[in-house]
Amino acid sequence: MKNKYPEWAIKKAESNGISYAVVNNRVGNCGWALERAITEPLHMNKSYKKHWTKEEEKYLEQAFEVDKKTSNEIAENLNRSIYSVRGKIANMGLFKYEI
Repeated sequence: MKNKYPEWAIKKAESNGISYAVVNNRVGNCGWALERAITEPLHMNKSYKKHWTKEEEKYLEQAFEVDKKTSNEIAENLNRSIYSVRGKIANMGLFKYEI
């Protein structure tokens, strides 16, 4: 398999403990610059996770239940990932499956 990235970048990433798959995800899916992708350490500790404030939860509930905003719109307004917003919607019990 031919690498998309220069050999020097792959070697630097490996020396930093970063796999080719992680580099590819960071550049391809996350839009990171190659230099950042090969040098920024992996985030093994989830303590960096951004916690939801009461104000954000209130906005989420209002936007989702009353204003009928989409998950994408809410994520953009809160500067959060779509996955974080969808997870919080489920966690708060706002999303109800119709039977």
